[in-house]
Amino acid sequence: MKSLLLVNTGCNIHLRRIKSILKHYKVDIVKEYEKADIIVFYFCAITKEAINNAKKQFDILHSVTPKEDVKVIAGGCLGEHKYYNLKEQFNEITEVFGRQNFEEIISKYIERQSTNQIKSDPSQTFHYINIEMGCNRHCTFCKMNYIKDRAPRAMLDFDSVTKKAIQADKAYAANIFLSGENTTEYTSKGKNLTDLLNEILKKTNRITISLGGVCMDEVTPDLIEVLKNPRVYELQLEAQSLIPAVRKTMGLSSTREDILKIFKELSNKSITSSIIMTGFPGETNENFKDELETIKKHNLWMLRPAIYCNTENTPSYKLPQISNKIRDKRYYELEDVIGELRRIKGNSLIGTTIPAILRSTGYNDFYRLSSINMPINFYLEKKDTPELQLGETYQILPTSIMSIYDKKHSNYKSMSMSARLIS
Repeated sequence: MKSLLLVNTGCNIHLRRIKSILKHYKVDIVKEYEKADIIVFYFCAITKEAINNAKKQFDILHSVTPKEDVKVIAGGCLGEHKYYNLKEQFNEITEVFGRQNFEEIISKYIERQSTNQIKSDPSQTFHYINIEMGCNRHCTFCKMNYIKDRAPRAMLDFDSVTKKAIQADKAYAANIFLSGENTTEYTSKGKNLTDLLNEILKKTNRITISLGGVCMDEVTPDLIEVLKNPRVYELQLEAQSLIPAVRKTMGLSSTREDILKIFKELSNKSITSSIIMTGFPGETNENFKDELETIKKHNLWMLRPAIYCNTENTPSYKLPQISNKIRDKRYYELEDVIGELRRIKGNSLIGTTIPAILRSTGYNDFYRLSSINMPINFYLEKKDTPELQLGETYQILPTSIMSIYDKKHSNYKSMSMSARLIS
């Protein structure tokens, strides 16, 4: 079995996708350059800093003594850069890959596992499919479409996505995560995201679907209807702001009322990431206080606070900025309001029966399960719990709140509760 070192300077979505692909192959993942038969570099290309990071990684490679016949495979977004030829820059590179052809390249060097081998491995239960790259929108705070020579928009073929989902359903997977930078813009062969979800649900039997990169400006009534399907259980909806004037300055077309209606329609879904940004130009004390009241009135406990970052080369960079002191103050106010809503929500669940899916067995003393319809993680002590199977759904009884947010990463991505198994 060959050994592989994976070095990523891009975003986590692409990293998860590559790891998901590698799980299909006979390969030993290592952490040392000297032990690797294959070194894979996945590089971002959005900023100059990202390109400099690529150079730094090769400096590290030059400082060690890799195997004599090591294969260096590099690319990702930088592999598609129009004017930055990786092979010309670094002679060590064996092959360059883009955002969509990593599996085509890596399959030349490592052997694919059989279906039985994949099925027997519990770490294979969750599968990532990156269905699109890029975004056609021009939000004033996002650097994506203001980068010179950015790689072109790309969509994974409709039939290819469906085929991957069917294979995952038949072979091993309990869940597929359809990822992208703006999945709501997905189109292929005259079909859109709604068509794609309907096709996957029609041609698979048990697999559940998680959907990332949902732009709330692009959510249609037809899409909402398919998202209500019980097998579509995890969504990443980005709210950004509930202040009408700020949403307009951000370049967002949907209104606060539109956003609130979508949250209400999808209230039975696990909304795992819905950023609510504070400190954006044009935010005043008055409209910020109004936003806090709106969050409390509509019980938007699933929101995740974030501080606006003033990014160069974006339209919002040129606007009059709010001081860091005021940004920080408002962020903590937002944290307090959402944190209190989460405490109320968590306390209301204690003693009730909740369906949850086993997401990880990687903890020494606990099983970690995720709610089917809420962004909450539940931890069950292994010593008090019969053996559970990864990807299976169980009925559990929450007993207490463990944390309101992820202290390790300092964000509100999920709430954690202790629980015990019912069935």
